[in-house]
Amino acid sequence: MDHPSHVAALRRDGAAAVVAATDGIDAPVPGCPGWTVADLCGHLAAIHHRVGTIVRDRLMDPPRELWGVEPPPPAERAGWLAEGHRALVAALEGADPQAPVWTWTGPRTMSFWARRMALETAVHRWDLESAAGGGEPIAPELAVDGIDELFEVFLAARREPLLGAEPWRFGGDGERLHVHATDAPGEWVLRFAGGDVEVTREHAKGEAALRGPASELLLVLYGRVAPGAGDAELLGDPEVLRRWTATARI
Repeated sequence: MDHPSHVAALRRDGAAAVVAATDGIDAPVPGCPGWTVADLCGHLAAIHHRVGTIVRDRLMDPPRELWGVEPPPPAERAGWLAEGHRALVAALEGADPQAPVWTWTGPRTMSFWARRMALETAVHRWDLESAAGGGEPIAPELAVDGIDELFEVFLAARREPLLGAEPWRFGGDGERLHVHATDAPGEWVLRFAGGDVEVTREHAKGEAALRGPASELLLVLYGRVAPGAGDAELLGDPEVLRRWTATARI
């Protein structure tokens, strides 16, 4: 996906997130234990406001003062999210994808934030909708991109301590997990060994296979749903998938 496609996805899923955050603000969010709709709405709104400022002002250093912003009262958070979302979309629409900007990892360009915000918003839109018993699937192309980002960006960054978080350490002795999207081009093989995981984009056999729509695969890998709870199917040894889900928390 390119920069305009990410911005379009951000616009679409952000608008849906605002709608989902309007009602049932005290409802628990299943994929974010301990959080209510109001809590998650405040979290997503704060991210949109913060990244919107980074992009708009082309900041090259982390704006630490923006991390301590207190959200408004719960009843006002959907409006705060709508405001931050509009500003973020406008800032990214007017940005050169290759312009330099501060990021916490990966390519330090505007394109990083367009991709990251599209995916952050899509997953949290699903979270907010799931609090009301729904949850529209994430668009297949975006979900495949999210799986790529998970392995290309998060996995690479979390091999070392990141922003105060402990590095990810996986067990394993060469076991492989084949991840296969059934509604969009996307196959990955994860090989667990030596506390790390090596990821390749290929079709190959493994000790376990996770198959299903790309949205379901992304949500399983993010720890939002268990295989079998939706349309994702796990074949083979469940301990191989558990090596990932027990460690990689997004």
